[in-house]
Amino acid sequence: MNAWFSLFLASFFEVLWASSLKFMSVKKLKQNYKDHGLFTKLTLFSILPFITYGLFGVTNVTLFSAASKVIALTIAYSVWMGLALVIQTLVDIFYFKESIYTKQLFFIFLVLIGVVGLKWNTP
Repeated sequence: MNAWFSLFLASFFEVLWASSLKFMSVKKLKQNYKDHGLFTKLTLFSILPFITYGLFGVTNVTLFSAASKVIALTIAYSVWMGLALVIQTLVDIFYFKESIYTKQLFFIFLVLIGVVGLKWNTP
C-alpha cells in the first residue's frame, strides 16, 4: 500500500478513534449490565463504543507505523495530525453540530495548506 495513502487512512482512523470517545459511557455500561445482564442488546450496544475505540486505535497506529517507515517521521506525524484536525473539524461541524467561527476556519485552512505543502515538497 502507498505510504501516503496509509497516512491518509491513519488520519481517518484517528478521527474515528477520537470520535468514539463521545459515545463511550462507563456509567451507562454498568447500568445496562446491572439491569439487563451481559448478553442483551442494550449491554452489547453499550460495549460497542469501547470495542470500536480499540479497533480504530490499533488500525490508526498500524497504518501510521507503516507510513512512517517510508515517510520521514516528522513529516508523517505533521501530516497525520494535520489531516486528522481538518477531518475532525468537519465531523464536529456536520455530525456533532458544533459551531465554528471564521477565525477558526482560517487557521484550520492554514493547517491544510501546510499539509498539502509538506506532501508536495517531500521526495
